[in-house]
Amino acid sequence: MQQFWGVITNCWGNPRINYSIKLLIALCGVVLPAWFSKNNTCIIPLVLGVIASALSETDDNLVGKTKSFVMVFICSTIASITTQVLFNYPILFGSGLFLFSMSFIMLGAIGPRYASIAFSSILLAIYTMIGYATSPSFWFQPIFLLCGIFWYALVALFWEWAWPLYPVRRSISMILSDLGDYLLYKSELFIPIPDYDLHQRRLVATKQNATLVNALNEAQLSLAHRKDCRKKLEYKYLLKTFFLIQDIHERSSSSHLNYEEMSEAFPRSDLLFRFQRIMYLQGKACLTLAQHIISGTTYQHNIRIQRALEEAQKSIQYIQEHDDGRYRAYLPHLDYLLHNLIKINQRLVRLSVDNADINIMLESELATNDATTFRQMWDRVCQHSTLKSPLFRHALRLSLGICLGYAIIQLFHIHNGYWIMLTTLFVCRPSFSSTRMILGQRIIGTIIGLVLGSILLSLFVDLQSQVMLIIVAGVIFFATKNQRYTVATAAITLLVLFCFNQFGLGFNVILPRLGDTLLGCLIAVVNVSVLFPDWASSRQTETICQAIKANQRYLAQIIVQYRIGKRDNLTYRIARREAHMKDAALSTLLSEIESEPLRYRTNLQQNYQFSQFNHTILNYISAMGAHRTQLKNDMDYLLVSQKHTQIHRYLDFLLTLVEDPNHRLEFSDDVFQDPLVTTHTAKMLIYQLDTIFQSTYNLHQYLLTQQEKEA
Repeated sequence: MQQFWGVITNCWGNPRINYSIKLLIALCGVVLPAWFSKNNTCIIPLVLGVIASALSETDDNLVGKTKSFVMVFICSTIASITTQVLFNYPILFGSGLFLFSMSFIMLGAIGPRYASIAFSSILLAIYTMIGYATSPSFWFQPIFLLCGIFWYALVALFWEWAWPLYPVRRSISMILSDLGDYLLYKSELFIPIPDYDLHQRRLVATKQNATLVNALNEAQLSLAHRKDCRKKLEYKYLLKTFFLIQDIHERSSSSHLNYEEMSEAFPRSDLLFRFQRIMYLQGKACLTLAQHIISGTTYQHNIRIQRALEEAQKSIQYIQEHDDGRYRAYLPHLDYLLHNLIKINQRLVRLSVDNADINIMLESELATNDATTFRQMWDRVCQHSTLKSPLFRHALRLSLGICLGYAIIQLFHIHNGYWIMLTTLFVCRPSFSSTRMILGQRIIGTIIGLVLGSILLSLFVDLQSQVMLIIVAGVIFFATKNQRYTVATAAITLLVLFCFNQFGLGFNVILPRLGDTLLGCLIAVVNVSVLFPDWASSRQTETICQAIKANQRYLAQIIVQYRIGKRDNLTYRIARREAHMKDAALSTLLSEIESEPLRYRTNLQQNYQFSQFNHTILNYISAMGAHRTQLKNDMDYLLVSQKHTQIHRYLDFLLTLVEDPNHRLEFSDDVFQDPLVTTHTAKMLIYQLDTIFQSTYNLHQYLLTQQEKEA
């Protein structure tokens, strides 16, 4: 019996299964009553209403979700009724469609919640157009579409009321899973094998860090939205967990020594393998902890990690006792590395007790960027109401794309051609790379769905079986839409076929659906490529500068705390978060540039050098943040402060060089001679700052070499 409940708990804790159960209840709640009441005509608008409502849902607390669904209901009412009124007046309707789409997309400037509301409102307007021909009366479409929206809202609000902290657990579980993968990738950097491709391993770790940073941001918002949750004790535990994970992330992203130098210095020693083993075990521990967090079960920490740490410490002691001078320069930094791994292990041990040591944070305030007043909302919309804004350009592209699809339908009298507009809405994304990524998945998924649908329509000829398949297809769509969009597209195509087959039109929409999808994809691609395109390569200078400036601010916060002592206050955490976010943005930008046409992939190798440089200095800065303590010796702090001032100046120079590649000012490293410091901590700081300077100098030399080649 205990094993049975364990299986149930694990299934319920699985985010995809949990979400699927919610969608299953929502779809059954509209499809089955309509079927049993013999009112098949209302199945399509009810199902489409549920879909539109589910797509508008964002992660928020009960009050926030209630407000969102009320706004969705109001906007959808306007969209549906306006469509019904103007549908037979093409010129008027086309003009209104453009203004409506443009206005609603611009609401995304306020925040993600309003972007989702805008998307679902436009989606509902198109859904109203799709069902207009089969609607028996003027009010039929608006009423049943809105009933579907209202029903899903009730289900979602009940879910939030019953399990208010499940989304937080899911977010924290995702962080731990990403953190575990990051530690596994990072551990591979400690393998001292000749000709080992450290550069490629470093790039993989950098990309994984970008994924981890995005997960941290989502979890922070989820926690911030639920600070007034009624389950105070569980919330405090999850908040504590989040802060401990942030600390682990800072420590795991630290670099205490150059990996190439370590490989050369310890080619036959097992010490680096011991460090690799420790990080590997800690990564696995994070992956295990992720499963326990989402299922709500108690995590038992792996005692082998403590044994591995003890053995590594003995290895360092052995090297110290038998050192002939070769390792003298490295041993203090190996001690700091070991100390860092010990601290990570201590944080993991703390997380093995559900509610122990809850009040560990002096400050538990979470920073949010939400617009809370009408004035703030209006200001954000106004700030983006210019062609310089990527959001404004996206709104213009998407609105014109939808209207172009509508014009094609009217000019060529395409029956049920509104799938063109629907495809354009789903495929046309803010950037070329994201549009290209989803484009192929949309086409392939549609073809698979149509082929599979034609087979299933022949096998399941009775409408009762098809009603069940509508529900199954809807659940599969929502369960896979974020991870496997091809499968999701195939599922929603099946749902469409079975819905239309309730009127005997299932086979009739197969070829039109394929043609509409291809035409909608073509419109989306042409739009993002031709109409005010947002090429990622055009943002590279700005993104690089933002990343370097964020590292400057992060480093400045750390240096201050070596004077006043360690403080995990809001200002410090914001600076740390911004540094990692900008580093992640730089890594994401490179991925986007790689997917763009060849003629726009400018300076790709140089950008990779910038990305590697930025991530490297962030790693060294993080190591300084991980070991924050007060320097009591004034002379030590003065020397550290002077070096920091020089680093800041050289990073400013590098910013100038990025903005003006022809800048020829040479570096001067005369101030970077070894100063006399009295403490190990100060020596560590001096080493880290020297390494940052050396990285900056190496990048500068690389840029000069590139300039000479181009000349």
